[in-house]
Parts: sequence; structure tokens; C-alpha cells
Amino acid sequence: MTMHDTETATHPPATGLRWVPATRLARWGLGLGVLGLLLMPAWMLFGPVGAFPQLILMAAGGVCCLLAIIRQRERAVLAFVGLLPLLLVVVTFVGEFALPH
Repeated sequence: MTMHDTETATHPPATGLRWVPATRLARWGLGLGVLGLLLMPAWMLFGPVGAFPQLILMAAGGVCCLLAIIRQRERAVLAFVGLLPLLLVVVTFVGEFALPH
């Protein structure tokens, strides 16, 4: 079996509820989003310098999950949970520009 055969053999059917994402893009997105959330203490310690990598990772993770959901039809619960860091980034930017200090 080649690597491609094992990926299709372990790919679950399109129907039904799954927790863990089956696509590589959704797993990357989930990992980037979690890494961005883990960098939250860096924002508290270093201010805007620490917040920039955190926001980039969270946005990239959310975009990866969104692309997996739309293009690859990923329907795992954790893929949808991976959209939450992107939502947090969008709300942060809208709040910063709509309600200036």
C-alpha cells in the first residue's frame, strides 16, 4: 500500500458525525489555532510584539479550517471548533477599529 492508499482507506464516510478531522488541511488549521491560543501568555508578557504572532497563527488556523470545510467538505466537529480562533481575531480587529481607545 502506498501512502495515498492508506489515506483513502482510513478516510471515514461522508455521512455521520466525526470528532477528529480527516483532512490534512483541517488538522493543520486546528494545530495552528491551538498554537495561537497557547501563545496568549506571550501577548500578556510582551504586549503588541507578542500579540502579532499569536493573531497570525490564529487567523491562519481558522482560514485553513474554513478552506477544509468549504473545499474538502470536512464535517468533523473539531474542524468547526477550529473556526473559533479566526472569529476571535476578527472580533478583536473590528473592536480595535470600531471602538478606538
